[in-house]
Amino acid sequence: AAEGAFEGRVVELLDSVSTLQHQAREASDGYLRGEHDDVHGTMIAMQEADVSLRFATNIRNRVVEAYREVMRMGG
Repeated sequence: AAEGAFEGRVVELLDSVSTLQHQAREASDGYLRGEHDDVHGTMIAMQEADVSLRFATNIRNRVVEAYREVMRMGG
């Protein structure tokens, strides 16, 4: 059960990162095309996407470290 819960959280995290990346790209593209002039909102969307990607990368790195540690303990 715990394994499935962890997997579900990872999928949620990746979906969230993907959504934020898409929103940032849309906001940036819309600004560049002149569809809106919301520099503040565009920058916030880009920062949210950046922070979420960094967080996901950090989680991935920690999972890889934990896996390697478990493999060292087993051998």
